[in-house]
Amino acid sequence: MNIFKPLISGEVWFVLFLFSGAFKESLNLQIDIAIVFFILTFFSVVFRFVKNPTVSRYSITPLVLFSFLLCVIIISYLFTLSTLYADEKIVKFLVLTVPSFLFPFILIRDKESLIRFLSTIGILSFILSIISLPIIFQKGSELGFVGFNGGNYQGLARINGIGLIVLLIFGLFRAKSKLKQLFYLIASIIVSFSLLGTGSRMPLIAFTIVLIYFVVSSFRIVGGKILYRKELKFALILAPLLTLILTFLGKDGYFNSILYRFQVLFSNDGGDSTEARMDRFLTAFEIWRDYPIFGGGIGSFGILYHGLEYSDYPHNIFLEFLSEQGLIGFMIICLLFLLVVYRGLIVYRKKQKEIDIVQLVLFSCYLYYFFNSLVSGDINGNRVLFTFLAILSVSPYLRKTIENHKSQKYI
Repeated sequence: MNIFKPLISGEVWFVLFLFSGAFKESLNLQIDIAIVFFILTFFSVVFRFVKNPTVSRYSITPLVLFSFLLCVIIISYLFTLSTLYADEKIVKFLVLTVPSFLFPFILIRDKESLIRFLSTIGILSFILSIISLPIIFQKGSELGFVGFNGGNYQGLARINGIGLIVLLIFGLFRAKSKLKQLFYLIASIIVSFSLLGTGSRMPLIAFTIVLIYFVVSSFRIVGGKILYRKELKFALILAPLLTLILTFLGKDGYFNSILYRFQVLFSNDGGDSTEARMDRFLTAFEIWRDYPIFGGGIGSFGILYHGLEYSDYPHNIFLEFLSEQGLIGFMIICLLFLLVVYRGLIVYRKKQKEIDIVQLVLFSCYLYYFFNSLVSGDINGNRVLFTFLAILSVSPYLRKTIENHKSQKYI
């Protein structure tokens, strides 16, 4: 399938809406570009729903769980200890995070749509990486972060990491011609260079964890024999090549920031960033101890942590729910995550007989954002994670299974 066709579609607008935070500041527009992409996505969703006014019965359970979660958050707004930040946080949740979870149930109903969605993420990360190259070259060996317009370096790093997952796995398994393989290789090199140049640690750590998962999932034991995907042989050749190229490109000090930050991370104290996160983790548990059932209310972490109205969060999505929505909110979000993992792996394998390439990319992207959400971002900053929760919850039941599961080759 041509991943560029159609170039403009609901999936494209949706991806631009999800990741607009990484680049919208650099556009210097008078309007918030995220709102523009939201409106375009909304009309795409409405158009598709009018065309096919049905909702899969398998989406009922995740929608019910998310509805409970939404109710808990709204109720917590009524008694929250915060004022200004609570208003801002709940508005962002309703305008940004809720649509990020709901839109996929209408937009992505078959494998073709899912592939278009994932491919768009890879293409966008490639384009943003190319744009970031002059910034990285200009910074040179100086320590510092790289983001658009001097801003969101973590947003750039996150889309680089997830884009690299898409490019590498699709490049290994779906590229049939030498020309396509060459494109995926060049794109992977550029995105990897940009990822390392941003200076953000957790996206790189999360990508490494996903890479380990990909390698482990490529093996299976049948009849006492260890089998592995035939594409793994090419991956074992590609990995040293990529490492060699990136080492050569980084010899001028373009990766000094990320190397320095890892040195600090593995030092005795872990650095100021790690110490600050650990302090917030402990505070989140203390808030839960004081408000065990319902929490302190949405946006309350900042005022309880700093003693005054302040925009802050625990830097862990589970501790955020535990401290602000208490045990009730924590249990609901855990149930939603458990449902997704159960359906995305166990149910999918039972129905399809095999985890195909598209599902492998989808679950890898989910894992990537899951691990990122454990140390950075609040519930709104991690809204892409809710998108993958929604897609995975219905992934075993998507129509038009393109991949031929029996054709998967093992050695």
